[in-house]
Amino acid sequence: MVIGGCQTAERDSKSVQRNLSESMASDYCETAKEFIVINEFLKKQDFYESNWAKSTSKKASLGCKGSAARFIKSMKVMMKVGLYMEDAISISISLANTTDEKAETFFQVFQKSYLKNYLDLDTQSSVQLATELSLRYAGSSKKAKKDFDQFVEFCLDKESLGLSIPTCADFSLRMTNYGENKEAAVYPSFVRVFRFLKSKDGPEQSTSFALQFAEELVKIHPLAADDYIAAYKYAVKQEGLGLDKESALQLAKTLSQRTKQRIPANQEN
Repeated sequence: MVIGGCQTAERDSKSVQRNLSESMASDYCETAKEFIVINEFLKKQDFYESNWAKSTSKKASLGCKGSAARFIKSMKVMMKVGLYMEDAISISISLANTTDEKAETFFQVFQKSYLKNYLDLDTQSSVQLATELSLRYAGSSKKAKKDFDQFVEFCLDKESLGLSIPTCADFSLRMTNYGENKEAAVYPSFVRVFRFLKSKDGPEQSTSFALQFAEELVKIHPLAADDYIAAYKYAVKQEGLGLDKESALQLAKTLSQRTKQRIPANQEN
């Protein structure tokens, strides 16, 4: 039993050491490899200059694993669309130093923003929009992209809003940004309360009112929309409070505003 116990302990020890080694290896930053790949890429460009390329490669390779791939992909895309070289280098260094998820979100948002059959924005506007939803977005950029895509589809749809492309792009970005630092997606809650506000099951409000008020709710917190719907339904139901429409609207608004943070009792209306 003692011998078996020793063998088991030895195996456990080796397993721990192996897991530790693998963990350390995954955390290890092979900057030199990334630096070499980036510098070799720059050598092949017409604008190559030794000292500048070395400096750029140093900055970009700080992103460690995958930094070279992210930098090179960005440079190829930015050069293809004719972005000013100084701006192309700057954005490529930033993407090299971010995560694969944020970089991929940047490329996907940029492509859709730039394509003529989607938003058809100019190069600078497309870069700015992609940057806002990836590099500058606090939270899951994957979630942000999904929210943004859904808002664009919603506001371009003539049966929903039918906004112009520039107005829709601004609207979609603003709405998506309400989801920063939050786990909940914005669009599902927004569209749910927007449709409820206009419906016969809800207060039957105008499109302009529903649009403005739905934004106010998700600005508080995406989950405030569901709080509002639940509060309104209870307020108007005879088995609940049996309030008239206007009173129910006000009560539901007051209750849903508390979704984000608790309001002390001495500050209640």
